[in-house]
Amino acid sequence: MAQQETKILILGERLQHRAFNGSNQALPWLASTLHNNGFDNVVQFDMENRNNSFERLLHEAETADLITFSGTFSVSLGQIDHNASLLKTHLRNTHRREVPIIVGGYGAAGV
Repeated sequence: MAQQETKILILGERLQHRAFNGSNQALPWLASTLHNNGFDNVVQFDMENRNNSFERLLHEAETADLITFSGTFSVSLGQIDHNASLLKTHLRNTHRREVPIIVGGYGAAGV
């Protein structure tokens, strides 16, 4: 699949604990890097944005080729595990079980 055709969904969880100002900046940094390297179909989905809902996330996931939880913290791993499980079940029910879900960020060290 060509880079331009690959849809990457970058997911930012609601942060319950902030380690520093700008804790949720991983999404735009990663999106920018991907764009600069030829990936033009990158969707930033920040759950802290009041306009985003879990239902909308499920809809975006249906057409994604890769889903990433980005900018994670170890204190959020339980929340990420729960939401990743819900996403995987939804993808399986929509015949998209092959879509990989990865976790990246400080929290990934605890995985």
